[in-house]
Amino acid sequence: MVKGMLSLLENCPPEVAHLRKELLIAARHILATELRTRKI
Repeated sequence: MVKGMLSLLENCPPEVAHLRKELLIAARHILATELRTRKI
């Protein structure tokens, strides 16, 4: 999951930098829930 998130951030073009912020927020929410124990 971590490698996938890093890949998404690296492949995100500069003109849609706001999407990087959204990806980081989504990752933070996923890691804050109980799903982290099942998926990571």
